[in-house]
Amino acid sequence: MHQQQKPLDLDIVGTKFLFKANDDVLSHCGCSDQPAMSTGQLDCPWCGCGWLISCSNCKKAFTFAEVRECDQSLVELGLAEARSRGLENITDVDVADWAEGMRDMLDCFEIGDIVVISTVHTGR
Repeated sequence: MHQQQKPLDLDIVGTKFLFKANDDVLSHCGCSDQPAMSTGQLDCPWCGCGWLISCSNCKKAFTFAEVRECDQSLVELGLAEARSRGLENITDVDVADWAEGMRDMLDCFEIGDIVVISTVHTGR
């Protein structure tokens, strides 16, 4: 059986990624120009209604991210995040899957967009 290759654009430098936008609402991160970490959920300290975003450098949380062009590829960002999280058994396929998911998630955003992650509770 032939294994399908992952898209080559995952290795392209100059891709979109999330960075801390500002210190509004809640920000424990003092870093600048560091990529965010992906998909780690940190509940809002007041009511748990939303998600906070973690900095890849200091691991501290902030509320608003800005979509910027990054000087690393999504594969490089994925490898760095795996190392940062202490994940030791990550395969190339795992990293490529992560990169592909991030590319798809960021596809609907333009450079300069401000992003906040929130959840809606329906009471069900």
